Amino acid sequence: MKHQIFVAIFLILSACSATTEKYFAADSIPPTLIEPPFASDSKEMQDEIQQIIKMQKKFNLNELELASREKYLRPEIFILYVDRSLTRDSYPNLYRLLDRVSATSKAVTDNFKEHWNVTRPYLVDKKINMLITPSQGQSYPSGHTSSSFINAQILGLLVPEKYFDLQNLAKKIAQRRVLVGMHYPHDVVGGEQLSRIVIGSLLQNSEFQEDLQKAREELEENPPKLSKPAPATPAKDQLLVAPNNDALPAQQ
Repeated sequence: MKHQIFVAIFLILSACSATTEKYFAADSIPPTLIEPPFASDSKEMQDEIQQIIKMQKKFNLNELELASREKYLRPEIFILYVDRSLTRDSYPNLYRLLDRVSATSKAVTDNFKEHWNVTRPYLVDKKINMLITPSQGQSYPSGHTSSSFINAQILGLLVPEKYFDLQNLAKKIAQRRVLVGMHYPHDVVGGEQLSRIVIGSLLQNSEFQEDLQKAREELEENPPKLSKPAPATPAKDQLLVAPNNDALPAQQ
């Protein structure tokens, strides 16, 4: 039953991601702007495989639960981390901004992945376990990493009090993807490099600047309650139930 739910969610998210308006075309950023991945037969790649195997020998089960919730990476993970009152109904401009940011990030990352065409770790070495439902597609760069750091940076511009907390959340999400066998450590490096490039491109985009200002004004009119401690990741039911809107991109 749980598997059927996740499949249904994936189909919904994929369809919505395709229809969400992006800030710029995926192919406007050349994949060669980030450093290339390690060769499959290189010592560096073998070292990374051993790192993953070592990580999987000892871990906290809570990390797997969080990684499972984060598999379909949506803006809610970051927005609700700031404050649970920041709902789609109450802050439509904020969600429109991060939906478009996420759709842009995913399109660019997918283009990079197709270019570099690196097989995921759990498919390369049988000693690496897939500890959550596996993601499809290529490994390099890590889409969860690029999307996490992009969302954290943009939301941090709007809520500077939470900037460092959001950066820390992005780092943890990225590392959990290595733990569960979906990515190599170097995929995270590539994802971080890509995030900086995408952020730079967004900041030069006039439509993004307009949406950013609308979200900022929305937050100024109804400031979030930053005094309450934020959860590490939104509750499972908040992530499984898709909101009623047409813009729901997700990185997987």
